[in-house]
Amino acid sequence: MKTFAAERLKSFLLMAGVPDSVIIVDLEAVNTYENAVNSAKILNEKFPSQKYLLITSAFHMKRSILCLEKQDVIFDPFPTDYYTGRSTLNFDGMFIPKAESIQRWQKISKEIVGIIMYKLMGYI
Repeated sequence: MKTFAAERLKSFLLMAGVPDSVIIVDLEAVNTYENAVNSAKILNEKFPSQKYLLITSAFHMKRSILCLEKQDVIFDPFPTDYYTGRSTLNFDGMFIPKAESIQRWQKISKEIVGIIMYKLMGYI
């Protein structure tokens, strides 16, 4: 599935006019830590001593930052796809569960557990 997502992103970049020669797809990494290690290696070999742009989902940005910082990569973060919206301070908005809220809590929980595990494993 991960490979599929990487290939879809590459396809999108090509359609957007990004030359194939500047697109590098990491098909080896199976998690954020491995992707940070692989990316740091590629960046140091092909584009040494530069500053980079880290683009990822806002909810996943913290773990991504910590992983890349551990690899001594200098970058600016650029979070995307925020899950915020208008605040609803009414009974329904505050007390009645919604499927989308449960999905968001699942993502948040995964990231919190991920950060804790990465810290315990020495990844960050």
